[in-house]
Amino acid sequence: MQDELIKKVQALDKALQDLGRILEINNKTETIYSLQLQMARDEFWNNQKEANIVVGKLKILKNDVDSWNNLKGILDDARDLIELSDASLAAEIAAEVNSLEKKLDDFKLKVLLNGEFDSADAIIEIGRAHV
Repeated sequence: MQDELIKKVQALDKALQDLGRILEINNKTETIYSLQLQMARDEFWNNQKEANIVVGKLKILKNDVDSWNNLKGILDDARDLIELSDASLAAEIAAEVNSLEKKLDDFKLKVLLNGEFDSADAIIEIGRAHV
């Protein structure tokens, strides 16, 4: 059972790393730092319109980075538990890994459905098939 868990965690780690590359987590982290420095300047809040744009960008970037980092932390904890545990905790660890897999799948779906126009409304028409 432990070998299965190790393989599953390795697969989840690869999927998370791939997602990190797609999301450009490293670039977003650097941009967050840059925006935070910009916000720390005294004159930043003088132009409310520009300030609101920067704050909006920061919020979007932090959401992706924080979500990814949260999943990475859970994954690292699961890996540590597998390495340190005995067989008596296998069921608990398997449940944790399954929960992580679900969270990662949900995050992937969010990323796939996230785009420039996703905050806009959409009209969907459902009709009957003509045979």
